[in-house]
Amino acid sequence: MRICSSEKTSRFICLMVLSLLIISCNRQSVIICSPDESQCITVITRAFSDTRYVINGSHSTIPDSAFVKVRLSNHYRPGDTINICWKNDEYEWEAIINRSTIIENKLDSEKHLFSNKLDLNDIGVPTEKRFREPNCVSVSLYNDAEVYPKGHAILIEH
Repeated sequence: MRICSSEKTSRFICLMVLSLLIISCNRQSVIICSPDESQCITVITRAFSDTRYVINGSHSTIPDSAFVKVRLSNHYRPGDTINICWKNDEYEWEAIINRSTIIENKLDSEKHLFSNKLDLNDIGVPTEKRFREPNCVSVSLYNDAEVYPKGHAILIEH
C-alpha cells in the first residue's frame, strides 16, 4: 500500500510540475525597445487566453496604469504582429494590433496612441507598409518574437 501511495504522490508532483511548465511557456512577455532604447513597450499575453496587454515602459507584471488591454479573438493569430512607430510628430509611440478589440485603455492619450486598425492601401486592404519606414517596426509575436525590418527595435524576452 505504501508503494501505491508513493507512486500516486510522485505522479501528482510530476503532473503539477508539468502543468506549471506548460502555463509558464504559454504566457508570453516581451519588451520591445526603440533602437536607442529611449522608448520601450512591454507586451504580455495571458496564458490560455485571448487577452493581451500593451504597456508603456519596461515591466515584468501588469501595472495599474499606462497600458491598453485588448482581446485577440478577431485578430489573425498566424499573422500575430504588433506594429510600432517611435517618436512621430504627435506621440512618443504609436502601436497597432490589427483586428484586436480594445477592452480597456489606460494610456496617456497625449503621449501614446494605440489602434486596432492598420492603414488601408489603394484597394482597401490593410497594410503594414508604413511600419517598414525609419523609426517604425513590425514585431511578429506568433511563436518567437521577430523584428521587421531588422535593427528597428531591440527585443527582450522573459
